[in-house]
Amino acid sequence: MNWEKLVDYSNGNYELIVKDLEQEIISNPSQSLNYQYLGIAYLILDRKEQAKNIWSLGYENTSFSNLYWKDLYEILEKAAVYKENKRQYLISLNIREVIRQFLPEDFNNLVQTFYLLLHLNSVNSSTLEDLNLLE
Repeated sequence: MNWEKLVDYSNGNYELIVKDLEQEIISNPSQSLNYQYLGIAYLILDRKEQAKNIWSLGYENTSFSNLYWKDLYEILEKAAVYKENKRQYLISLNIREVIRQFLPEDFNNLVQTFYLLLHLNSVNSSTLEDLNLLE
């Protein structure tokens, strides 16, 4: 099941998603997708440290470690776009900030981050400096 279907299936109840995915991880600890989705649910619930910890645990438990972070990036990107399309700009921005931690030079993510900041009326000189858009 992809992220969008999981959210739709649970009617956007992220606490329910967390509970279900935690059970899935207990049942099938080698399924990396569950860790990745659980981390996104934690992130949306503003539990950033738990998100980072579960992603690290997923990496440790996967047999496809060379693809894990690439797959996570793609899932995060889709989740950010999904939230942006739902006009949930702050959540999308939080997801994009995590992407920026993984890939600080990702130009597309930088542009999308700036776009979200514009929507949130949060652009000022310090945000431009944070994004390395000022010299």
